[in-house]
Amino acid sequence: MTPEQEIQALVDRETAVTTVPCNAGPGTTCQVWGYAGTYDLEIGAPGFLSARETRVVHGATPECGCPTVSTERLAVALVAGR
Repeated sequence: MTPEQEIQALVDRETAVTTVPCNAGPGTTCQVWGYAGTYDLEIGAPGFLSARETRVVHGATPECGCPTVSTERLAVALVAGR
């Protein structure tokens, strides 16, 4: 994969679908912002098979109304497609 290729993270958080583009190469970190909840992720790039992962992100919304989340990291290695 070259740095010009775009990695797409398709995020489905309880019916809200968002596509997060990330121009990246090997070893690059892409960020997906959101609140606590369950996320179904589909990560793909041109010429590679997509990877799917479900993550539960923990957090809280205190009385002040300022939500917090625990950061989750996910390492993905995409396999070249045929």
